[in-house]
Amino acid sequence: MPECESFFDLRKMQEKDIDAVMKIDRRAGLSPWSRSSFEQELSNPIAEYFVLVKKNKNLQMEAAVGFAGQWYVAGEAQLMKIAVDPEFQGKHLGHFLLEAIIKKAQARDCASMILEVRTDNEPALNLYRNFNFQTLDVREHYYPNGADAYIMELVFPQQIGDQN
Repeated sequence: MPECESFFDLRKMQEKDIDAVMKIDRRAGLSPWSRSSFEQELSNPIAEYFVLVKKNKNLQMEAAVGFAGQWYVAGEAQLMKIAVDPEFQGKHLGHFLLEAIIKKAQARDCASMILEVRTDNEPALNLYRNFNFQTLDVREHYYPNGADAYIMELVFPQQIGDQN
């Protein structure tokens, strides 16, 4: 029997998603957050988190396969976390997630997006560079394991009619 066709949908993260998101966070090799950290982020008025879910052709949700979250501060989006379950990596879902949250930031009139990324995380660096993020600086020993981080920024193009 052939595997059912599936597609992916992005929606706002809810408290019921935290267990699945924590699993992705751990499996993706990130510095995992605690349940209370995710709960705090979901109630943070300057934060917005999204979950990428795999659905089959009957529109039934199958599983969370990725997530992303950002803060909106002073006209800038700060990417806090983005991850795709390793089982689904290599399918351009990271690209889909990043593009979606960039659009969310632009819809909130942010002028740019900033993030930190491990200097040895080549897949993430390639993704960000494909979106034209520029490296601004290095934060030495930024991560709990002592790894360094690049600070990267993507400046959004001005919309026609902007007076800045």
